[in-house]
Amino acid sequence: MDLLNLDKIRLLTERTMIPPKAVANETGVAISRIEAIRDGKMTINDLSFNEIRKLHEYIEKYPPHISYDYSDIIEDLKIDISEGVVGDSVFVVRQKEVMKYTNDYHVIIDYIDVDYEPFNFYHEFDGSKDVYMEVMDTKTLLHELERMNGNIV
Repeated sequence: MDLLNLDKIRLLTERTMIPPKAVANETGVAISRIEAIRDGKMTINDLSFNEIRKLHEYIEKYPPHISYDYSDIIEDLKIDISEGVVGDSVFVVRQKEVMKYTNDYHVIIDYIDVDYEPFNFYHEFDGSKDVYMEVMDTKTLLHELERMNGNIV
């Protein structure tokens, strides 16, 4: 068993997309306890170690999928590829802050062809210290966007 990830357990117990009854049936944790967390009457800190362990085992069996809605940027990138606006490589702007509930995923904000002056592209983000730029293969970027799109937590 991996180390307990309380963020993922918190995510599971606070999520409204999975009915409390389903979580209770799969884990053996009382439905009233899960509903109390969702209603804000208690937190995961109020659960027993055994309850947390059961929730952790459920997460290991059915790992949550984290995503970001990239529908618009995917559509734009596909059009740019088909019209030849972007080449084989692009500059990608990402948030420096790691996306919540992930260990190391940085959200993609925008992209532009590498032939575009990077200073101007960065300047469009007001030189923000909250973002960073990297060069990526265009097909790799599209693959990442499609992989992370739609797996909503």
